Amino acid sequence: MVLEAATAEEALALIDELGILPDFFLVDHHLGDGIDGLAFVDALHRLHGPIPLRLITANRTPELRAAARARGIEVLVKPVDARALLAVVADLGQTAAHTTKEA
Repeated sequence: MVLEAATAEEALALIDELGILPDFFLVDHHLGDGIDGLAFVDALHRLHGPIPLRLITANRTPELRAAARARGIEVLVKPVDARALLAVVADLGQTAAHTTKEA
């Protein structure tokens, strides 16, 4: 199942409304108006603990990379090659499946 949200706040509300946490997240750093992708990830971790995810962004600044690295978040820089994206989704899916088995 794929859930789509235009903003971080909308995504958090959708997760709360459905009562289902997705297996993994692909988070765009610029999520429209409101909080950015890193703040969204911080909120996810605060509410739900560690969750497999990747941050996607066109922002190539060392500051963003350092902030993501400090949180243990891998960054995909736009434009993302389709094959690379498929590999990331497969990796996140395997990580999620492994995490679910451990729980």
